Amino acid sequence: MCLSNGIENIIRLRHLDLSHNNIGDVGAECLGEELENMIIHMHYLDLSHNNIGDFGAESFSKGIASMRWLKHLDLSHNNIGDFGAMCSSKGIANMTELEHLDLSHNNIGDVGAESISKGVKNMTRLQHLDLSHNDIGDVGAKSLSKGIANMRWLQHLDLSHNNIGDLGAESLSKGIANMTRLEHLDLSHNNIGDVGAESISKGVKNMTRLQHLDLSHNDIGDVGAKSLSKGIANMTWLQHLDLSHNNIGDVGAESLSKGIENMTWLQHLDLSHNNIGDVGAQSLSKGMENKTWMQRLDLSHNNIGDVGAQSLSKGIAKMTKLEHLDLGHNNIGDVGAQSLSKGIAKMTKLQHLDLSHNNISDVGAESLSKGTENMTHLQHLDLSHNNIGDVGAECLSKFIENMTRLQHLDLSHNNIGDVGAESLSKGMENMTELQHLDLSHNNIGDVGAECLSKGVANMTRLQHLDLSHNNIGDVGAESLSKGIANMTRLQHLDLSHNNISDVGAESLSNREENICLPVTLVIDLHHNKLNLMAEQLEIKPHFDYESESLEMFEMYDYHRMPRQLHLTSSPLYTSTSDHTLQDSDDSIDSFQISGHSSNRYLSSGHDIKTYLPVGSGRGSYSYPDSGQGIETYPGSGHSSYSYPYSRHHSFRSAGSGLGGYSYPYSRHHSFSSAGSGHSSGSSAGSGHFSGSSAGGE
Repeated sequence: MCLSNGIENIIRLRHLDLSHNNIGDVGAECLGEELENMIIHMHYLDLSHNNIGDFGAESFSKGIASMRWLKHLDLSHNNIGDFGAMCSSKGIANMTELEHLDLSHNNIGDVGAESISKGVKNMTRLQHLDLSHNDIGDVGAKSLSKGIANMRWLQHLDLSHNNIGDLGAESLSKGIANMTRLEHLDLSHNNIGDVGAESISKGVKNMTRLQHLDLSHNDIGDVGAKSLSKGIANMTWLQHLDLSHNNIGDVGAESLSKGIENMTWLQHLDLSHNNIGDVGAQSLSKGMENKTWMQRLDLSHNNIGDVGAQSLSKGIAKMTKLEHLDLGHNNIGDVGAQSLSKGIAKMTKLQHLDLSHNNISDVGAESLSKGTENMTHLQHLDLSHNNIGDVGAECLSKFIENMTRLQHLDLSHNNIGDVGAESLSKGMENMTELQHLDLSHNNIGDVGAECLSKGVANMTRLQHLDLSHNNIGDVGAESLSKGIANMTRLQHLDLSHNNISDVGAESLSNREENICLPVTLVIDLHHNKLNLMAEQLEIKPHFDYESESLEMFEMYDYHRMPRQLHLTSSPLYTSTSDHTLQDSDDSIDSFQISGHSSNRYLSSGHDIKTYLPVGSGRGSYSYPDSGQGIETYPGSGHSSYSYPYSRHHSFRSAGSGLGGYSYPYSRHHSFSSAGSGHSSGSSAGSGHFSGSSAGGE
């Protein structure tokens, strides 16, 4: 029985949510027919994420036409297009009680926008309108302007991710001019320039209740910023202002500084990617001095130097409630870091601090260590792409000792050696909440790795550990294998681009009874000095052979499932592609000397990784449970192989002739021993098998 038949008699239904299904156009047609006369008093209807399409919208619009009392309608993520929008507009035309309408992510263009405008013109009680992520241009914006002109109760308007330019912004400014109750306005990711910004400024000047304004990812420039500063000057209730990615420059920053002076409730300010420079930073610092409620400040990617950092330090000094500070990708240097350390000293609630890509050395790191010593709530710290070195690492190790809540630490690209690693190891001993640790692209050797193994030993929540591009050898690999023994949540260990040989790889792959690593762990060892291939390492699954049950999945020891190693670019092989991680789809990685072979890793889908030692012939291999995979060992002729519990696999030993083999408990497998002729065989416990001895016909 289809759903439409099941709801035909529910005449008192008020709330219906069918979102995130795949009812399609046919299902929409069925629902439309039943809803047309049966449910006329519904208040809430959600059909988002359903792939309804334009024809489905046409059918469904007839069913909702009689829902005069509907207050909430969500048709987002349905790809209804212009034709569907035109049909839907007819269905919603009589919904004068509607308060919430979401048509986002629907590929609606200018023609569809014109239709929607006609459908919503009588919705005087509408409070929430979302038309984001469509393809509405200037013409569509002009049409919408007329339709929304009487929406005096509108509180939320989202037209982001469209293609509205200056002309469209000019039209919209007239339509929104009387929306004095508007609280949220999002016009980000459009094509609005300085002329459009000037128009928007006039349209929003009376929006004294506006709390959220997003014009990011446009091109308003310094002239547009100057115009906007006048329009936002009276927005004393504004809490969120995003003007990132707008090429504002220092002149625009100076203008904005005056516009935000009275925004005493401002909590979120994003001016990143604007090239405001030192002069702009100096101007902004004056406008931010009284922003005591600020919680998030992003000035990254702005070419701010030490002079600008010195000014900002004064402007942010009173932001004691700040939780997120991003000054990454600037050029503040040691002098700027020294100044900032004073400004952030009282930010005890800070959770996210990004000072990456800033040319900070050990001197600046020492200053920062003093300024951050009271940040016990810090969860994310990024100082990557600086040059703090061993001395700076030693200074940092002292202040991170108390950061017991830290979850993300990135100190990559910092020229940290063994001495610095030893210092950091001591500072990290209490970071039991850490989930991501990146120390890649440093100069840590075996001694540093041994020290780090002690520091990370208690990080039982760690999921990602990156030590790639260092100088770690076999001794360091062995130490690390002990350090990660209790990391039951570790998913990715990156040791690529080091100096690890077969001995170190075996240390990492060997299983001891007290090591319980997760099934999803991927160990990346590419670009090391490996001669062994993956099947030569101890990474095969452990099974409980004491059980006689044929329910294979009950026999897995999930705490000691096979780990995955990526061994590429070793001296004996020529690598021609990138390595493939677990759970990836449709990826290919191959390296070989001669012949053909293929390998699919555990749980990966449609992934191929090939490698073959010196020799000729064809072969392929699949790990357990990967499904539909085959392997041949090196040698001449044709052969294939499957591990236990895999299905639809076959094995033929190396040698001439044809043959196949399957381990016990596998199904639909075949085996033949090496030798001439044709033969097949199966081990005990398997079903649907046939076999003969080597050399048999």
